[in-house]
Amino acid sequence: MDLLCPHCQKKLDIPETVAGQTVRCPHCAASFTAPGLAPIFPEGSIRADMAPMMPPLLPPDLALEGEGEPPVLEISQEPSVRAPKPGLSQAGTTGGYDLVQESIHVPAAPKPPAVTAEPKPPQPAPPSAPTTTAPPPPPVAEPIGEGAAAPVQSGVHEVGAATKPPSKSEYDHGFTLYCRRDVLAWVAPVGLTLLFFLSFFHWESTPASGSGAAAIAASAASLWQMAFSRPSALFIFYLLLVLVAWPLSIAAFLLQKKLLATPPALKGILPWSSLILTVLTLLAFLLFVVHYFQNNFYAAVNPSTVAMKLAIRIHFLVVLGALTHFWLVRRGAKKMPEPRITIRW
Repeated sequence: MDLLCPHCQKKLDIPETVAGQTVRCPHCAASFTAPGLAPIFPEGSIRADMAPMMPPLLPPDLALEGEGEPPVLEISQEPSVRAPKPGLSQAGTTGGYDLVQESIHVPAAPKPPAVTAEPKPPQPAPPSAPTTTAPPPPPVAEPIGEGAAAPVQSGVHEVGAATKPPSKSEYDHGFTLYCRRDVLAWVAPVGLTLLFFLSFFHWESTPASGSGAAAIAASAASLWQMAFSRPSALFIFYLLLVLVAWPLSIAAFLLQKKLLATPPALKGILPWSSLILTVLTLLAFLLFVVHYFQNNFYAAVNPSTVAMKLAIRIHFLVVLGALTHFWLVRRGAKKMPEPRITIRW
């Protein structure tokens, strides 16, 4: 049969007995597989043009391991001779070439060994995915009245809709008050110093019964005049307690701020100085309150002046500051944090 070499594209004439086997081209010495022949069917069985082509033998690249390479048949460059047909002599001529019958021995291709496929181990079935049911959507409240905005669900954004700014919480403002021991240490000495200077102003003033400077002077009185010019045991004790507490508060403040060296004998008393100061100022404040209530509720005309009203308020702050300072000192000794007050609205 005639065919072209797939490598050098030259025409070759190979015998039909090597169809489906590997041959070598005599021109380029390249190997290739010769195509197989279509089977011949008897007339009337099936159309010859509809018969399928015979499958070629196993290609060399699919040969099993352990087998040798398939035999390669050599094709002579001289024109091959086909078997003589009936009615023609062996010494006939075709196209000017002498046709000489040659006998070609083609070894039979070995049969491939039977390959048995090993059974694959059974694959475990993949775990079934847990079925989850989606939660029902939350109910959407209808807007009340015309122009009311629809509620915005958290985490849901409409495509193309304008994003509304987040609504403010109920408490957006506030401030925090810290009860600091170092700040409260200033309250008692500063407050008692102000009381000392206010003691020289008129704390009481009554309408003058006569005319003249003597009558006016008799109707107005400072703290010192109320204690000694108008003998009053109440204000004598008040003035003595204030005069003792005032220098004590200044000395305790200087020692706590370490502006003065603490004597060894006072190291055990210094943590209790705020309590001692609280007791002294509280006793003086109670005496002051008794006289202040008499002027406001029992006197026909209230003689209290602005200086007395300011003094009683400052005295109250001194008592409150000294007591709070002692509380913070005891909390610090127990390694507790300082308290704070937060106000929000």
